[in-house]
Amino acid sequence: SSAGVRAELTASALDGIDTGYAIRRFRRMVTALEPDHVLVMLGLNDAQPAGGRSKSSPDEFRQNLCSLVERILEIDAVPSLITPNPRFDCKLRDPEDLMPPYVEMMIDVAEDYLIDCIDVHGRFRGIESLSELIPDGVHPAPGGHRIIAEAIAEHLIPQLRNAEFASPADPPGGDGSALSN
Repeated sequence: SSAGVRAELTASALDGIDTGYAIRRFRRMVTALEPDHVLVMLGLNDAQPAGGRSKSSPDEFRQNLCSLVERILEIDAVPSLITPNPRFDCKLRDPEDLMPPYVEMMIDVAEDYLIDCIDVHGRFRGIESLSELIPDGVHPAPGGHRIIAEAIAEHLIPQLRNAEFASPADPPGGDGSALSN
């Protein structure tokens, strides 16, 4: 790759997933993949789930994140939390971002466990064209996905390079790291 890092990336997320679902399906969605690193980017569906499900409070979200981080550590993988993009209820005349209390909890969990937190939400702050980047108030358009990808790449590529140098027993061009979100 142009970044000079070789890694296998596996997306294990599903539409509509929240932290509770991620806990219930952890073995199948994460453990079975035997990852070295696990990226956790959840919260949008905790704050406002689809299908009439009840939302998770920020405190419940925090407890669920702690459970996920502990499970990741138990399988000897490196967890990284990724704050979600902003989320708006477009049915309201003057919608507010629903995510700040959840973002705050995610940052707190990362600090408590001394793990990395990639602040994607912060990358969207101050951008005046949010309605273009997140047209339905939830799902990013290509420009929004670019912001997310750049934030993750800026964090992850140096981390993976350091892991490669720390593991001289791995053959050049080996798998290096498997990632899951």
